[in-house]
Amino acid sequence: MRFALKWIAAAIMVSVAGISHAAENGQPSGSVAFGIDGMSNFYLPPPGGWWLVNYTGMYWANRIDGPHGENAVPGAKLDVEYNVFAFKYLPNTGILGSTWTAFEIYPTLVRTSFSNGADRSTRFGFADLAIDPFGLAWKVGNANIGFGTTFTVPTGEWNPNSEVNVGDNHFSWNPQLYYDWFDPQGRGDISVHGSYELNFRNNQGLVTYFNPTGSPYTSGQVWHLEVAAAYNVNQNLSVAGSVVGAYQFTDDKVSDPQANAYVQNALDGNRYEDVSVGVAVRYLFAKVIPVNLTYTRDVYARNKAVGNAIVLRVVVPL
Repeated sequence: MRFALKWIAAAIMVSVAGISHAAENGQPSGSVAFGIDGMSNFYLPPPGGWWLVNYTGMYWANRIDGPHGENAVPGAKLDVEYNVFAFKYLPNTGILGSTWTAFEIYPTLVRTSFSNGADRSTRFGFADLAIDPFGLAWKVGNANIGFGTTFTVPTGEWNPNSEVNVGDNHFSWNPQLYYDWFDPQGRGDISVHGSYELNFRNNQGLVTYFNPTGSPYTSGQVWHLEVAAAYNVNQNLSVAGSVVGAYQFTDDKVSDPQANAYVQNALDGNRYEDVSVGVAVRYLFAKVIPVNLTYTRDVYARNKAVGNAIVLRVVVPL
């Protein structure tokens, strides 16, 4: 599950152009599932057909941190608006004793703007397509335990000479695990969501100061973790707090030896790290349609923009 919040990785470090982040050109592909729900990853609609879980959000940042936490581009500004159309199919029957199965597809429309002084670049279009071919969940006591596996296909626009793109130009794979515990007294729940992100090679790498030929680029592997706790004010209204973290544990790699040496030495492998905190409110309409409003703020970052996000989630039966 993902969307493309686009900011360029490496050119920032040498003040050429672009937006700072590991994964070469944008937020790691596993990030859409983290922080935008705000609570209860398994608060799903009833089985028996198609549902649209629509996410409308914005992200804004006035600071971009480098590999050592320094302000890499003073005066830079990033604004992102997006809409994720998460189409979910939940049949009435489970597999292997599961309580639900799901097929999910995530078309994502995104508009990204980056400015540095008088220079401004904007792109608008559909980001890379994410597909989750199946997910399974089991009810164990007062908890739900499940998994999904998301594949991201490089369908978004990619120009290696552009300061901003809406695609990453490479495949990625994100297996995910979920755990939700629901208080038997109905007072709330605690959810844990983890993911492993594997990025495949971009054969047409971003043209930067250190990679002037656009040599193939492979972004590193990342762990993601989200923990959220919700309190039910009444049957319809819930509030929650969450902590979201990401840690890239392998270096980015460039096929060109000279460019790769620069990434390893000057950019510390261009490794991505992030911790953010969030608050969320959920209201349940007609006992089956939850609407979430979530605010998230980055509190720690490396090789990443440091900003704020607001997301509105609405569940609609189709």
